[in-house]
Amino acid sequence: MVQKSNLKAVQKKKLSWNQEKKKNRARIGKPAKNPKKQSLSTAFNKNKKLTTAINQRIERSLLEKASKAGDATAIVKPVAASSSSGKLKYNSKKQFKL
Repeated sequence: MVQKSNLKAVQKKKLSWNQEKKKNRARIGKPAKNPKKQSLSTAFNKNKKLTTAINQRIERSLLEKASKAGDATAIVKPVAASSSSGKLKYNSKKQFKL
């Protein structure tokens, strides 16, 4: 017969229900927590931020190309007088569409 002391050494420590669940999910390859669903407004705001960032990148790259070519006046127009900075702005309506 097997002694009780040997049986205890062989037995594995039982995991809690949550630990077992996490272990199974990790094995399958699913994330531990379900991702939160975005509200429409936050998704819309993120999309707007992305498009403005893309537009700014395009403007910057085209300005650099034009300045290297030497005819920056063709693409660039000054910003309205109401704005505080005197930066040049790309006239996006004529040149490209996203």
